Amino acid sequence: MRKRVISLLFAVLFVFSVMPLLPVAARNSDLPVAGTNMGSEGADSEEDIILYFVDETDSENVFVYPSLTALSDTVANPESDENLNPVFPYPGLRLNAAGVEYGGFRYYSYLLSSNQFSYISLSNGQVGNVASGNRTESLAARELARQNTAGQRYAVFYIRMVNGVRTAELGEDVWPDRLITVPPSCTEAGYTCYVGLFTGAIRDRKTLPATGHTGGEPQEIYNNPPSCTQAGSYDTVVCCVTCNQVIRRSTVALNPLGHEYINGVCTRCGAVKPSVTKPVITSQPKSVCVAIGSPASFRVAASGGDLCYQWQYRKGDSGSWINWSGKTAASVSFNGTSTNNGYQYRCRVSNGAGVAVSDAATLRVTAKLTITSQPKSTTVTLGNYASFNVAATGENLRYQWQYKKPGSDTWINWSGKTDSALSFKGASTNNGYQYRCVVSSDAEILESDAATLSVTSSVLPSITSQPKSATVALGSYASFSVTATGTNPSYQWQYKKRDSTTWTNWSGKTDATISFKGTSTNNAYQYRCVVSNDAGSVTSSAATLTVVVLPSITRQPKSVTVALGRPATFSVTATGENLRYQWQYKKPGSDTWYNWSGKTSASITFNGTSTNNGYQYRCVVSNDDGSVASAAATLTVTASG
Repeated sequence: MRKRVISLLFAVLFVFSVMPLLPVAARNSDLPVAGTNMGSEGADSEEDIILYFVDETDSENVFVYPSLTALSDTVANPESDENLNPVFPYPGLRLNAAGVEYGGFRYYSYLLSSNQFSYISLSNGQVGNVASGNRTESLAARELARQNTAGQRYAVFYIRMVNGVRTAELGEDVWPDRLITVPPSCTEAGYTCYVGLFTGAIRDRKTLPATGHTGGEPQEIYNNPPSCTQAGSYDTVVCCVTCNQVIRRSTVALNPLGHEYINGVCTRCGAVKPSVTKPVITSQPKSVCVAIGSPASFRVAASGGDLCYQWQYRKGDSGSWINWSGKTAASVSFNGTSTNNGYQYRCRVSNGAGVAVSDAATLRVTAKLTITSQPKSTTVTLGNYASFNVAATGENLRYQWQYKKPGSDTWINWSGKTDSALSFKGASTNNGYQYRCVVSSDAEILESDAATLSVTSSVLPSITSQPKSATVALGSYASFSVTATGTNPSYQWQYKKRDSTTWTNWSGKTDATISFKGTSTNNAYQYRCVVSNDAGSVTSSAATLTVVVLPSITRQPKSVTVALGRPATFSVTATGENLRYQWQYKKPGSDTWYNWSGKTSASITFNGTSTNNGYQYRCVVSNDDGSVASAAATLTVTASG
């Protein structure tokens, strides 16, 4: 009885020793405790022994199994271990099938055979037998268990039979005690020690000294930044990289920043520069007129200091003013277009002291000025008029003729000569003068080319007879002539091909008359003659050459003699296109040929009579290009025989 009490007390002490390691469910007072009889069919009435297992991987995870409700008969030892599970078919052990339900788990009791030592591995949950027979030394049981677990973590529980009385004994933690380490901090020491898993006994405690602070990189903290006029400071702070405690702090003084002015205003504090006064416009932009595509410029001037410019525009003389992006200088330049014609422009001038706005200036854009025809140099006879002309396009054009004397570089405005045409008499004093015209619009000024006046005593040629157009048969000669008066005239014939506008000097054709064959190449060419002398030159009118392809008679009519009343036949053969025939006759002693009405074939036949005896006959063969007459044939009529 005394030993039972000791066993019970030992079990109770064990429970209290491991309570801090138990989960909530294991610490509940409703768990079965030693002395509770779970019951087992056919078993002796003995008190229960509660077995505790500790999982190697989690010391807080404690499992409680009630066991040993009674002793069983001696059975053979198992040959091998089996997995622990709710249906435990373990040879040598009997399962109390009822079990106990608690916290969602069912706990079972296992019946151990007499003189049987058992252990449970906490790593894999397997049960193994120690040995059969009486074991009186718990140390031997623990040592044997240690040898059979191959390094697994476990706790050993075993039963010992002494004089037929069962005694429950709790084995100690077979694995080494747990190493506990409390690391030191920067300012406090730490320690290490070993703690028994079941007993909680502490051994080999060693103190770990405080590590001390480790300084990090200095950091600048601006608690009092300087302003434009006030000094400031900042702190340089070094903190421990381990605990972040400040271990060193120093203060650095900063001078005032001073003002930073842009357009007379400090960018930091907004103060106005003392030397800046409100802007005043001293020169206004002026309205301008430019040709389309030409640059237009507007300029403004103002006083006040540190000025800022912003040009604005509006479409016409009314409406809202619009800031022109990027146009922030005292002057602005851009091309005039049809779009901005009539726009107005002004400039907003500002600084920190105020704003001034210029007057509006208007842009007028006109058509571009172009000289389309330049003055030509000319030669006139002394006392005759010389003329110079200029032609231009644009708007509101104005003309001013100028002259320059031989050997001079100075152009002089000729007063009163303000038309596009200039005419005056050639004289010995203006011989060799140059003349040009300055053409201007509201937007542009252009100078014409210079033209030279030559004055001679020769008489300028004058054409009295113009060349005449001519039509010739292919291969026949064509002639063109010109008649002119003047001093020592010279001639230069020119030609112009059909469908061309260019006149070309005809080399070697320098007489008043030219003659050449008509060909298919020069058909429709035009010809003219330039007649010139020291006084100048004149050009004849143009004459056109037409080259035609006429019919060609290949067999002429033959004279015939017939008896009175007998038929006479005349025929002609010709080549060409679209040929037409017209026979003619001429009476003896006459020079007149008469068309014979109705006789329009290549041959004619009629009776000889005393009347037509001695008549001549011919055929005029024609086409669209012209006609040709055959040779004449005579009819002789004799008395009938």
